[in-house]
Amino acid sequence: MAWLLFITCVLVCCPELLRGEASGPGSCDLSLRRHLHAFDSSPLPQCDEGGSFLPVQCRFINMTDRTQIDLLNSYNSFPEAFETFSSFRKFFPLVSSYCFCSDSRGRELQSTGVELLLTDMYDTAFSGLSSGR
Repeated sequence: MAWLLFITCVLVCCPELLRGEASGPGSCDLSLRRHLHAFDSSPLPQCDEGGSFLPVQCRFINMTDRTQIDLLNSYNSFPEAFETFSSFRKFFPLVSSYCFCSDSRGRELQSTGVELLLTDMYDTAFSGLSSGR
């Protein structure tokens, strides 16, 4: 599910990535450490294997109060909700995704954010993929 959202966000809001015009992001190792030792529930930044911020950051948000949802805690509570898009929508009917292009510090670049409604996602998007279990 996250890869489909990532690809959609790149196509919609970050065409410079496809043209090879984007500069390389900086390290997000310090940001990860800060989040691991913090007491707030803000979501972790999304990083690549080298410790750099991914050029597109995505967050799941509650559409009623616009708060961000911690997927790790949600997964631990409801793992069956993450098997298909339809099961995810059943458990979390008021959740959408917000993705944006990020700078070298993982901050949102102006006018690059897009909200993706999960009601528009279908289970067949991943029908050929195995779950890894």
